[in-house]
Amino acid sequence: MRSPHHPASPSKSRARPRRRIGNPDTLADNLASVQRLINGELSAYHTEKRYIRKDGSWLWANLSLSLVRDAKENPAYLLAIVQDINQRKEAELIAQGQQMALQRILALLYMGSLWSQHPLRARARDGEL
Repeated sequence: MRSPHHPASPSKSRARPRRRIGNPDTLADNLASVQRLINGELSAYHTEKRYIRKDGSWLWANLSLSLVRDAKENPAYLLAIVQDINQRKEAELIAQGQQMALQRILALLYMGSLWSQHPLRARARDGEL
């Protein structure tokens, strides 16, 4: 039984090529990692990646891939777990913006403290400049 949170029915999911829903900028790296799984160089592959939703918006997800082998150790199928991490990524962006704003405020405060100690400040205050 499929999860109620799955974005597409099995038939719709299979009808749409996998490469079209992923970020084209990371396709080559992802395919290389899958090949490394098949070659036995990796036991699992984990990455954060963006997928394109049907409406054209982006979804951030944590992708975990493992290769399942048959009794003869031949590759049988890939097991993929995709976890929606959109909220976490949005929170990270907000935190980064707040950090940058705080750094700007601190820089301005520091410059203000330097100006308050500068000898020209008193002359500017007294109208001598």
